[in-house]
Amino acid sequence: MDTESLANLLSFLPRFERGEFATASEQYRSTGQYIEAVDDLIQAISNSGLLLQFDWTAWKDAARYSRDSSLVRTADLETVRRLLTTIFRQDRFVGGLVPRVCSSGIMKALLERLAQLSRDR
Repeated sequence: MDTESLANLLSFLPRFERGEFATASEQYRSTGQYIEAVDDLIQAISNSGLLLQFDWTAWKDAARYSRDSSLVRTADLETVRRLLTTIFRQDRFVGGLVPRVCSSGIMKALLERLAQLSRDR
């Protein structure tokens, strides 16, 4: 992942802090549509180079990380990438997963962890 892609992705953190994603899941449930902020985030992650080619359906740790943001806060880069990949691939089969992950705080935790990992490099 290049520096520009990382900076673009991390630019979403203030949007999470302002609460722009707080109602993303509720909005999807009531309208079937993603809010603009989720669409923008999906595009940024898709262009980031973070998504991996691996058998995400067989990765057993995904559910554990998806339920507990404290685990995300200590994840290594490979795990963050696997989790992002799993979320985005699964969203194709389970519509509304990305908004739910955004509203739950997991996505914010993933971005915060990416920021920390990039500072530690």
